[in-house]
Amino acid sequence: MREYRFSLDDKDYTDFNIRHTLYSPHAKLLMSRFCWVFLGLILIQLIFGLIGSKDLIEILASIITFAILSFSLWFIFSKGFLSIVIKFLVKFGKRAGKLPYAKNTCLQFHDDHILDIGDDMETKIAYTKIEHIFVSPTATYIYFSVAQAVLVPNHVFAETEDHTSLLQFLEEKTGKTAQHWAR
Repeated sequence: MREYRFSLDDKDYTDFNIRHTLYSPHAKLLMSRFCWVFLGLILIQLIFGLIGSKDLIEILASIITFAILSFSLWFIFSKGFLSIVIKFLVKFGKRAGKLPYAKNTCLQFHDDHILDIGDDMETKIAYTKIEHIFVSPTATYIYFSVAQAVLVPNHVFAETEDHTSLLQFLEEKTGKTAQHWAR
């Protein structure tokens, strides 16, 4: 059995959520669908604005509206905006006395399951339930559902070999190869 004890902080949680939103397969699919629908609506508005107007000012107004809406779409999905929103939600949760993550965590990797022991809960995850394993520059994320993952920050590993050993162990148990998230 492998065991890792660590504390998570707001930065770990924020980093996970940003990476999940920007890089996870499910989130990418949802974002691309939303973008296509949004862009389609913007183009329809632009086309009807151009067709319906004979005046140069109305045409310019349609083009400016298109540009503003396009910029808004880019801004909503930017890493900076997501970071601000997630930090706000964490701060809001702290004020309400509820952290969205367990502050102190103990992860135990048994032969047939992972045991995630938090401050006030315990989760047993069978290796067969693991869907994806992602490695980022700051942590390893072991997804057991579309939006739930076990977070193993890199600072828990004494050496790079420990991290590599865990990834090999997980690949052996799950049959899934770890994918690397850049940035």
